[in-house]
Amino acid sequence: MPFIQHTYQVKQRHALTKEEFEPLLSLLSTAFADDPLFGFLFHDSMELRRFLCVCLHYYLKMGRCYTASDETGKVCGAALWNEPGGRLITPYNVIKSGMLGAYLGLLLTLSPRSTYKMLKMSNLTQAHHIAERHWYLFLLASIQPGAGSALVEGMTAQLGESVVYLENSKPEKNAHFYHKLGFENLLTISWREGTVVPMARMVTTAHAKKGDYRLNRNR
Repeated sequence: MPFIQHTYQVKQRHALTKEEFEPLLSLLSTAFADDPLFGFLFHDSMELRRFLCVCLHYYLKMGRCYTASDETGKVCGAALWNEPGGRLITPYNVIKSGMLGAYLGLLLTLSPRSTYKMLKMSNLTQAHHIAERHWYLFLLASIQPGAGSALVEGMTAQLGESVVYLENSKPEKNAHFYHKLGFENLLTISWREGTVVPMARMVTTAHAKKGDYRLNRNR
């Protein structure tokens, strides 16, 4: 099959109708269906979809949500971002944002074990955020070649010399993708149970030499 190179339009989304929200949620669910980290955290696809539903609502309200559409208008990728100093997605911040009902709905969907692992992993990753002010790419989803690159390049082009930070939950598969976009590994994080896939911590090499970033373990 010949490779088709698409052209994407990246757009920030502030509010979505139900007709727009559901397809975007399905895109996220499809993109992360085989993600090893989410596979470890959640028991099944229903739990994952409910979690991603809360994430999407939260970032539309409290963060930044961008989508990438191809020539036909089909949405093929999405990115959820925190601005420097922005409120990360935590139970406290979700409830404080007015989403108590959505959070309770998530807890009712998740098994006790999934809830425990989700909260534990959230605390672990947030404890390892770098201390420097940074833009945080919380989720990057793509279901068509080129959509992920368009989302990251479109955003980093606007940010200039700002530090960008993310967690790579597929280090073996996605390391080359992020390296091409100027990211480097900081460290890997594993949980004591050993079944979670280590996450590579990356920031843009344009801003500092490797090892110059300080981990903020008190966040």
